[in-house]
Amino acid sequence: MRAPSFEAGLEGLPYKELSEDALLAFMFARALREARGPEVPAVFLGESFSLLRRVVRSAGLPTLEYHALTESRVRSAALVLVSHTLCINADQLGGMKRLHDALVMLHGYLRHLNTCHNAFQALRDAGACVAVIPVGPGFLVAVLDDVGSKFISNVTSAYLTSLREGPMPVSFNTAKLLYILAGSLGGLIVEVGTGRGFSTAWLAAGARRSGGKVFSFEAKEERVREARSLLEELGFLGVAEVISGDFRESVHSIAGQKASLIFIDGAKEEYLDYLRALESAGVVGEGTLILAHNTVSHIKTISPYVEAVYSGGYLSLTTMTDRAGLTITLVLNTTKSR
Repeated sequence: MRAPSFEAGLEGLPYKELSEDALLAFMFARALREARGPEVPAVFLGESFSLLRRVVRSAGLPTLEYHALTESRVRSAALVLVSHTLCINADQLGGMKRLHDALVMLHGYLRHLNTCHNAFQALRDAGACVAVIPVGPGFLVAVLDDVGSKFISNVTSAYLTSLREGPMPVSFNTAKLLYILAGSLGGLIVEVGTGRGFSTAWLAAGARRSGGKVFSFEAKEERVREARSLLEELGFLGVAEVISGDFRESVHSIAGQKASLIFIDGAKEEYLDYLRALESAGVVGEGTLILAHNTVSHIKTISPYVEAVYSGGYLSLTTMTDRAGLTITLVLNTTKSR
């Protein structure tokens, strides 16, 4: 059974009025359905999910609902959405460790700061996650505890080097979001702008979990060497490859291969050029997720790209995983996106 098209999902749903929470849920559900298949469900824990339930179903994931965690007998899930109403009994959430393969999204964050904090502390205490990511005004995302201390040590060193010497790295929150998506989607993962390898390492860590492959492109040879060294130290050379040169020319090396996830963090004035090069090479296709960094901090420079991905053929939103801003784009129809 094929997943419903986005256009079919419009019927009966006020998409033009959907909140950022609902759009995030739709995009993650759509991507997870492609990665995990149509039979792995989204699990709703708690109440007050009527619109989100319809959004997730329109993206093609079956749904299971429980008012209390103790009711759940689910052993595998693609996506878990937890209501703030359940967080009042945060001690129950320790049982979510059995759903450790799922992307966990907590709804109601801003309205219920204390209970949400308690809920994720319970998840940490149970060993189900190590951190949370504010991916939108109403959502937090749990990060699984499987990257290891050596990984954290090495990427922190790369992060500090980038802070001192440039280029400015993405935040740990943004990096962890990349890790979750790469670990969920698998397939071909493309990064435009390797820098010193901080974000590349997070993508590679996720890709190793999902069986994916990362191709990262960097124009400056010194950074290429440092990134390759970091990946080698972490044992990621079989998972991630750093390619030297101008992306607009070197993209031909992956031409014809559809990417599941693309992260753009290169020269800000070239973002639209990168998008068009990806489209021309056949790397962008329906269902591809594109994440572009610095779309708030450098909006004047990046505005041609932002205007393009907010036009026909794409579904986009801009959120603040860090101060620089991140625009998340789902490709709907490549024939309408040019």
